[in-house]
Formats: sequence, structure tokens, C-alpha cells
Amino acid sequence: GVFQNEYDLADILEIPEKDRPNTEIFGFNLDPEGNMLFTVPVLFKAFVVSPDGKVAASFGKGGSSPGLFGIVSGIAKDDQGNYLVVERLRSVVMVFDKNFGFLKEFGYRGGKPGHLIRPSEVAAGNAGKLYVTQLMNRGVSVFSVTSN
Repeated sequence: GVFQNEYDLADILEIPEKDRPNTEIFGFNLDPEGNMLFTVPVLFKAFVVSPDGKVAASFGKGGSSPGLFGIVSGIAKDDQGNYLVVERLRSVVMVFDKNFGFLKEFGYRGGKPGHLIRPSEVAAGNAGKLYVTQLMNRGVSVFSVTSN
């Protein structure tokens, strides 16, 4: 490959140098417009950074209720423009609309089909399908995200 650019995400987020060793970036992904999507669990936030290196948006608030972030990880944007964020602590995938309003969550901790065990990464694609990685030899679960 030919090097094209680099982004210091900690610098873009204005994270002080002293805090950088403990401010990990998780769930890096790209949306169809080329925006970088990622989460920072210790900040309880998800970020959208434009291709020109500017924070286009951030969302999230710490907590343990639906729509709030405990330990966030993977993030993706689906075909409808919704943001899908993995919440590892509660083992769910949360769905936010294009304006970052919470819509719903699914998954839940457990061994039954459709349940998740410590999900980590998420990828959207293939005609509305959502792929979620998880622990405990569970591999990848595939969901269809519906609007209802």
C-alpha cells in the first residue's frame, strides 16, 4: 500500500497527554461517507470523526440503563443511517438513530440463540444484516435489524 494520511485520534479528541495511556479506543469502523466511528469506554462516548479529521459528533452517557454506556466497544452504521453500539457489560447492542437518539437494544446476556456473551465488535452490511463477535466460543451472531 501507499501511505496516504494519519490521524492522531487522541489529539483530535483533545485528550491530555497524561490521560492518553489509559484512554483506549475501541470498535474502530468506517461509515459509507468515510467517517471514522469509534468508542472510548473510559469517556462513555462514541465518536464520529470526518475524513478531514474533525469531530463531527459524539454521543453517549455513562450508566447501566438502556441507552446508556457502561463498557462500550464496537460501533457501526447500518443502511438506514442508525448507529449500532455494543455494550459489553450488559451484553447488548444498542441502536441509535441518525441524530443519536436511543431507539432500542437487543441481545442480552445468555446462551440461547439471539443472546450474547460479552460482545465486542460489530459490522453492518450484506442486505441489512448485523454481525456481532462474542466470547465463550460463541463466534459471530448474525441479526437482522428491523425498524419496529
